[in-house]
Amino acid sequence: MYLDRMMSSFTFKQENTIADEPMVDLLKYVNNMLDAAVMQARSPSGCNPLEQLVLIMADGRFNEKVTILRLNPRFCPKRRVRDILSIKRMVAFLLLDSPNESIMDLQEFTGKGTEFKLSRYIESFPFPYYVVLKNIEALPRTLADLLRQWFELMQYSRD
Repeated sequence: MYLDRMMSSFTFKQENTIADEPMVDLLKYVNNMLDAAVMQARSPSGCNPLEQLVLIMADGRFNEKVTILRLNPRFCPKRRVRDILSIKRMVAFLLLDSPNESIMDLQEFTGKGTEFKLSRYIESFPFPYYVVLKNIEALPRTLADLLRQWFELMQYSRD
């Protein structure tokens, strides 16, 4: 019941302009907060004992994808998983999909100069770890799977 109430309070109707960068602001804030936690927890030898997971739940539609990639190359899908895990921090994006307007069907124009092409929005999604959640009732199972995979990745990165 609590989950139903929480999920029904998400509206995704906040007004933003293209100049607004709420996702960039969120990532800057979270990175600063997590960096501070690492500094406080750092051992005398300088090792980072923390393994950090950031879970973002949203509809995944934002205008600042290019800025996010420029802001922090760790979020670049073309980077290797090892680079992301080397700092013991992972950002996972839980895309709450709409059956009426699925993010999987969303198209966008991409290109440089005078050459543009129509491509799928999800192909340039700036977070390499994401899950598209089509049915909200699958949220607990999806979160459990995500945590299991994160623990496996953290174990793999230690080896």
